[in-house]
Amino acid sequence: MVHEPTHIVDIAATIYDVTDAEYPAELNGSAITSLEGHSFRRAIENEVWVRPAPIFWEHEGNRAVRLGDWKLVSEGNNRWELYNMKSD
Repeated sequence: MVHEPTHIVDIAATIYDVTDAEYPAELNGSAITSLEGHSFRRAIENEVWVRPAPIFWEHEGNRAVRLGDWKLVSEGNNRWELYNMKSD
């Protein structure tokens, strides 16, 4: 069980890291978008891991930013709300 904040974009980065595979820079001569996300391998291996960058997402007009214990959310066109995930 991993309790540190992760995101779906971190899964591919973790798979590349765990398998020691190299993410390609191009395919058939065309550049590929850089790999997004960060490997959470250390968290899986029960080591201390802190995601080095905020997580941003939007889904069906709802949006959020997560950085450490802080989460900024907005449902639809409503105002942004800030929460501390440990104390709220």
